[in-house]
Amino acid sequence: MIFYAEPVSQDIIFVSEDTGSDDGSEFVPSLTASPFSYSADDTDDEKLASLPPPQLKYFAESHARMSQSLKWTLSSGTCVEDVLFRKGNRLPVESPLHSWIIDLGDWETEKLFTAEDWNEIKGMVCNQPDVDNVRTTADLRKVLETTSYRNEDEPYNRDRHFDAEWAENAMRHFLTEYEDPDEALTREHLEGWFDANVWAVIIDRAFRNVSGLEIIRKESASIAVSTRKNRKRARKDKAKIGRRLDGVFRTYNNVEYGPIEVAKHFVQVNSTKRLTDGLKLGKAMRDMLVCLSWLVRFNEKKVRRLQVVGLLHSGLILQVCRMTNPKGYVSLLSKDELYEVPVKVDELESFVMLLASVWRAKKMVTDCIEVVNERESPDLTEEEFMQKIVKSGTVSSRRSIHLPWSFDTPKGRKRQRCSLLKYSEGQEMSTMM
Repeated sequence: MIFYAEPVSQDIIFVSEDTGSDDGSEFVPSLTASPFSYSADDTDDEKLASLPPPQLKYFAESHARMSQSLKWTLSSGTCVEDVLFRKGNRLPVESPLHSWIIDLGDWETEKLFTAEDWNEIKGMVCNQPDVDNVRTTADLRKVLETTSYRNEDEPYNRDRHFDAEWAENAMRHFLTEYEDPDEALTREHLEGWFDANVWAVIIDRAFRNVSGLEIIRKESASIAVSTRKNRKRARKDKAKIGRRLDGVFRTYNNVEYGPIEVAKHFVQVNSTKRLTDGLKLGKAMRDMLVCLSWLVRFNEKKVRRLQVVGLLHSGLILQVCRMTNPKGYVSLLSKDELYEVPVKVDELESFVMLLASVWRAKKMVTDCIEVVNERESPDLTEEEFMQKIVKSGTVSSRRSIHLPWSFDTPKGRKRQRCSLLKYSEGQEMSTMM
């Protein structure tokens, strides 16, 4: 079993085993089925609420705990964390900035920096995995025939042939959709229809050969988000599960590598639903990045190589997002182009590009898994191994970076009214007794 933990001295990542103390300072987020009971009050309100002073206080405390030497200082001398803090303190509602996230597609955030500083920030995004330059059906067929098909005398190798087999099976599946006289792809459907008939074929099947990983769909509670929400939980308090996600990339030993958010149709990039899902997705990605940072023991070199993938699919449209932590305490959120499943076979080029985007997302997940599972020390000699045992338990001089959690969403007005109502009812009952 894996445990995520936050050092007691920081509001960053905290997990320790509950030893029975009554001071409420310790919390154990089990990564298996939770033994705690949950209530409707544990989930967040979908609408953005005004930020009360206590919330901004937590934001200020998170900033104050940052080591000045570990902050991200640009070539111009600008400190990125300080810029985000000054802006976040003036915002009336929650923003990705409160979670120390820079959305590279947000022009409001871009305006906080000079052109030179912004280009330096964008230049820190790690390169995406390469993919074959496939633009047409002829190109796709050529790639499949030259790189994926087996020779007649060659046995099937799952590791070697899986991706090409997945791409061809996806093409064959949608060929039957294009031949459907009812033209189901052009009609309105619920989210579940798209999950089962479109995205299960494209996304879920693509990840089936990633050892130990599964995609959990249908309102799955994120372990990373729950860990963040319960980091200050006292024993008497109910455990919180926070918002549920539409999907999670999770290993069988309960390590999360990315969230998924779903909508039944795509309205526009800046629709309320999409903006809300985008904030929700970004915070979940940040929480997962923090938990992965714990698993690599906050080794700065490894933390800089971690990347969390997030998927937004609305109707037939998919967008792949990724989050990294290249410098300091700030996470960069970058978003791919929007790719759409075509409703006609003559628009196959866009389908090929969508498959390539999913393949890149898969490669980023597998690369991240490799970083997390990477052995701390390669093969050691017997003498080196004995020295490691002797020195175990001593403080390591290795440079480490403790990432802050994402921002706790403030209670919405409806929840605040419910809390006041419950409080007043309790007062009335006490006076009657």
